Amino acid sequence: MSNNKLNNKWNFWIDRGGTFTDIVAKDPLGKFYKKKILSHNPLFYEDSIIAGIKYFLKTKPKSKINSSLINEVRIGTTVATNTLLTRTGDKTCLLITEGFKDSLQIGDQTRPDIFARQILSKKNLYKDVYEIQERLSSTGTILLRLNEFKARNILKKVIKKGYKSLAIVLMHSWKYPKHEKKLGNIAKKMGFKNIYLSHKTAPLIGLNSRGDTTIINAYLTPKLSRYTSEINKKLKNTKIFYMQSSGGLTSSKNFQGKDAVLSGPAGGVIAAVEINKHNKEYSGLIGIDMGGTSTDVFHYEGNYERSLENSISGNKIKVPMLSINTIAAGGGSMISFDGLKINIGPKSAGAIPGPACYGLGGPATITDCNLVLGYIQASNFPKIFGKNGNSYLNINASIKALKLILKKIQKNFNKTMTIEDLALGSINIANENMANAIRHISIEKGHDISNHALIGYGAAAGQHICEVADALNLKTIIIHPFSSVLSAYGMGFAEIKSIKNRTIEKNINTYFNKIPNDFKIIQNIAFKELSADEPSLKIEQVKINKIISLKYENTDSFINVPLKNLSLCLKNFKKLYKNRYGFLHGGKNIIIDHISIEMSIHNKNSNIKTNQIKKNYNVKNNGYCRTFIRNNFKRIKIYKRNKLKFGDCINGPTIIFEDDSSIFIPANWEAYIDQDNQINISKSKKSIQQVKNIKTVDPIRLEIFNNMFMSIAEEMGTVLKNTAYSINIKERLDFSCALFDKKGGLIANAPHIPIHLGAMSESIKSVIKNNKHNMFDGDSFIHNNPYNGGTHLPDITVITPIFISDKKNPSFYVASRAHHSDIGGITPGSMPSMSKHINEEGAVFNGEKIVSQGKLKESKILKIFNQGIYPARDTKSNLADLEAQLAAANSGKNSIIKIVDKYTLSVINFYMKQVKINAEKSIKRVLLKLKNGKYETLMDNGSKINLKITINKKQKSAIFDFTGSSNQVSNNFNAPTAVTKSAILYVLRTLVDKKIPLNDGCLNPIKIIIPKNSILNPTFPAAVVAGNVETSQTIVDTVNCALKVQAACYGTMSNFTFGDKNFGYYETICGGEGASNDHNGTDAIQCHMTNTRLTDPEILELRYPVKVNQFLIRKNSGGKGLFKGGNGVVREIEFNKNLTAVILSNRRKVSPVGILDGDNAKRGINLLKTKNHKIKKLNSSDSINITKGEAIIIKTPGGGGYGKKATL
Repeated sequence: MSNNKLNNKWNFWIDRGGTFTDIVAKDPLGKFYKKKILSHNPLFYEDSIIAGIKYFLKTKPKSKINSSLINEVRIGTTVATNTLLTRTGDKTCLLITEGFKDSLQIGDQTRPDIFARQILSKKNLYKDVYEIQERLSSTGTILLRLNEFKARNILKKVIKKGYKSLAIVLMHSWKYPKHEKKLGNIAKKMGFKNIYLSHKTAPLIGLNSRGDTTIINAYLTPKLSRYTSEINKKLKNTKIFYMQSSGGLTSSKNFQGKDAVLSGPAGGVIAAVEINKHNKEYSGLIGIDMGGTSTDVFHYEGNYERSLENSISGNKIKVPMLSINTIAAGGGSMISFDGLKINIGPKSAGAIPGPACYGLGGPATITDCNLVLGYIQASNFPKIFGKNGNSYLNINASIKALKLILKKIQKNFNKTMTIEDLALGSINIANENMANAIRHISIEKGHDISNHALIGYGAAAGQHICEVADALNLKTIIIHPFSSVLSAYGMGFAEIKSIKNRTIEKNINTYFNKIPNDFKIIQNIAFKELSADEPSLKIEQVKINKIISLKYENTDSFINVPLKNLSLCLKNFKKLYKNRYGFLHGGKNIIIDHISIEMSIHNKNSNIKTNQIKKNYNVKNNGYCRTFIRNNFKRIKIYKRNKLKFGDCINGPTIIFEDDSSIFIPANWEAYIDQDNQINISKSKKSIQQVKNIKTVDPIRLEIFNNMFMSIAEEMGTVLKNTAYSINIKERLDFSCALFDKKGGLIANAPHIPIHLGAMSESIKSVIKNNKHNMFDGDSFIHNNPYNGGTHLPDITVITPIFISDKKNPSFYVASRAHHSDIGGITPGSMPSMSKHINEEGAVFNGEKIVSQGKLKESKILKIFNQGIYPARDTKSNLADLEAQLAAANSGKNSIIKIVDKYTLSVINFYMKQVKINAEKSIKRVLLKLKNGKYETLMDNGSKINLKITINKKQKSAIFDFTGSSNQVSNNFNAPTAVTKSAILYVLRTLVDKKIPLNDGCLNPIKIIIPKNSILNPTFPAAVVAGNVETSQTIVDTVNCALKVQAACYGTMSNFTFGDKNFGYYETICGGEGASNDHNGTDAIQCHMTNTRLTDPEILELRYPVKVNQFLIRKNSGGKGLFKGGNGVVREIEFNKNLTAVILSNRRKVSPVGILDGDNAKRGINLLKTKNHKIKKLNSSDSINITKGEAIIIKTPGGGGYGKKATL
């Protein structure tokens, strides 16, 4: 970059946000200025970027800009993000391989919120989809040539419909793009201008993620190009660069929609890192950008962290983006009281009406709390508020809004609480939520952040940053003088950059020598992109960073390592893998997932000077203000940021005022100005958390502990996912984690897999009962016995007691339940269709101690896995997954010990009791809205589930009576009592319309009657494997229909396994959601007791000897009614070798029922298609010896209709 003093020109770094545009200007002498203006102000200017530049150049509003005064303009923009949110992109059409027209709609089949009564389906960005006759295999073999004649006819239809943008996504084109190229050329010759080919957009394996990325690019890029073109016209002959989501700059000609959705936030990350990364005093950085609506968080430790799989506004994008996590906690987050506890967010007051203090009738928010407590002062803000836009922030409006909430609290709790108590408590909840989000980031990647610095920026960060750091035990905080416009400031530190990726999916040992050729291909593409911006650029002037992404065979979680020689790559991979996951997979092949190259032009702005600090404590304050400190208002000193100089040091409590924000520094914290004019805040004394009164419940503390207990269970899940060996746990996420009290009562169950919800408590209690005098610190136990609290044998529970003060009796327990891929039994995968005895389903654990005072009893575990007629087939995998479960338990144990140290054991026990009471009260509220009901549901095997529900509204209780249900059956559809308990708990939780922890309190008002020796209460040695996955779905439907809240969903998990002695594959297949009052059922979605992911078709074909012929929504399979049931799917898999396949399903004979005169849905169908295309109907549960060339077709049921459709 040229020196300003020599070229006598201005530089502008701009972040155009949704509400404000931030401008950082660097004048010809190198002096910096900042300005914040509204992004939309049509009365005064057309475009905020141009208006901002005119302001600094003193150009009249209607005059043209003199571009000769400008050296360079760098822009971050939310145009792409806002276009996604408002759905205002270009009209887009999708062309995809025949058989996959619904693949992008179905995605991985999971629902985003397992307790949602109305599942919000994915809204497609494309308006139409057409199937293209063509097919390539995973090795590039042409199975079906591109039908060019039919393709042209389709394109003629597309032209007639007026489509402007075309997305082309063909199977396996990431590696074999010949058909995509040919189809693209045909479209080009027919006059299409905006053609987006998936192999160019995202040349990575994964039909769905690559397809979604291509759609987003086709939808956003034309509009983005029009926008940048307008900027270019107004700034002629000016170098203009745009910030990409990856943190690199590019010109308008290379600026694409897929790379623009985090354009603005990326600048803040770059600035925070580049300014502070050379400081050796701390091991890494945590960034926290708190705005009005949300808070963005990032982590840095030596390298920028980028994610390849991203989700923005429900849209999946497979491009490198800076890893930025967003939390729904900002200054505008609304405060509410639900009758039991205080809630912060997720709703925001927005800009209009904004917080109550804006004077426009808005609700109480976090900003109001800060104003009431004096952490921000109205006098420090401009007079731009109120109805006429000429008033200060209105503290009286804040107090009035908080009083409305306070009255509700006092009415429900009869508790003495002040406005200040409510405000401070609300802020504490928000701070804990932010701290929990940061903990999740560190645990996800296995980082130790204890010696990290916390970088605060954004208008609201200064009021919260010290308390967030305190919650995380971080000792250093840094706030830049441009913190309120840091995203704009970061544009100046960014490099012109191009990042390109290429999928490899080959064994590193056999393919490593061929890697240079692959790097050469993507290097040429990246350099071509860079040289388009700088025509005189030479390769020697470019910084090149080559990354190779490695993983273990048949897994999806990869580790990035720098490209070195083979031995160093392997060494670095193993070191990083062990650091993150805690173990290595000995003997398992290491695969090159993909490679990436980062090419950039060095930025001279990134050079930072450092000087020795000499602290000056004799700093004159600029006045005083009244601030709430430790239960009272106190008069504290205030300082103006622009008056502080290098070395100045001040102690809290105090407030530092900036032009557009304020920084509250509590007692026990010290702030000084460092060499870069940043405020450096450090801890001088340890804070002590005190909860004075534990005799009465505090609704604020209740919410904090509520979130804290749930966070422990969720963090355990993160550790388990990261450290697991098997695909079933690591990729399909078939597990759950939970926290329990000293009696084994469930306190918090993370929302992982619904069938596990609440079921673990019985297992814990069984282990406690059988080990009264055999539990010590460092012990762990294993359990899966269906007759002692288990569900089915593959679901293995690991239980760890936690000892605090009493070394003989545990104070708490943590546990995880995970579905192991094989534990023995008569078929691979341990999901037999025809088992009749529990021993045919695998190994049984009955609470044995597997870790004794820290030592793993491996031989004991292996003995149980290997005993019996049908031993486990892969005990190495079992042991690795058990170690992952133990790692999760250790995470939970450490977390609970930390919060006991912070709050004391008595406080934790008190609030554990209160969160159960909270859950109980929530369920009682639901019961008041329900009516008595009864229902009987039939199953394909002739069994029936009979239920009578009696609600006692006076006592706020209910009886669920299953008397009359079928006797225990000879097949494996028997469901242990824990399954019924889970199903009822799940339904009741879905009826609660707010966030509550799932715990034993939910079932306190419920009495469950299940007859002995019935299908819902079998006796040993009945087989139970289908009871967990199939009968559970029927129970949920029976409960919903009895309560008349929802028609039956597809009512099965359609379990499908295939394999031989060398491998096994397992999946559950989605169907249609049952309709409810006020909304239709969702198509092709996992419902009720399951939510496992489905493997992408390209990955499935690469890893296994199969071909996916079709995966479509089964049209008209949902029941009709006033509200229509969702449609099921059609899934056809062809086999390339002889294998054994097993189907375990239901609702093939009995239809999913509609209610209140709604129609039934279509039943499912299982079919075998022979080589000569003959169709043979299969049973609901069947085992088939498949011959090469044959295919299994599974058509899943739809959901029932709700209510009678009106007729004219």
